[in-house]
Amino acid sequence: MYKDDKILTLKAKDLTNGAIPIDIYENPDVMFDIIARTVVDEIILNNSLHRKSLFIMPLGPSSQYSPMVEMINKEKISLHQVTFLNMDEYMW
Repeated sequence: MYKDDKILTLKAKDLTNGAIPIDIYENPDVMFDIIARTVVDEIILNNSLHRKSLFIMPLGPSSQYSPMVEMINKEKISLHQVTFLNMDEYMW
């Protein structure tokens, strides 16, 4: 139980005015596609600059992984310089 129940009634606009930017999506599938695209775009950028990429990937949620793999395969992106570290915990 929260000491301050006000946190349970926060609206999206209340969360987006803080020091840490946050995006709120009503559809989780959209969020997972954006996460996948962000990872893939970072790999593409680092590959173009001949830099290595390192990602720590949580056990879950995992709905971003299928679209990420589809993008990598469809766009024929090299993973030669990419390291994925798998966390054994969920990222909540």
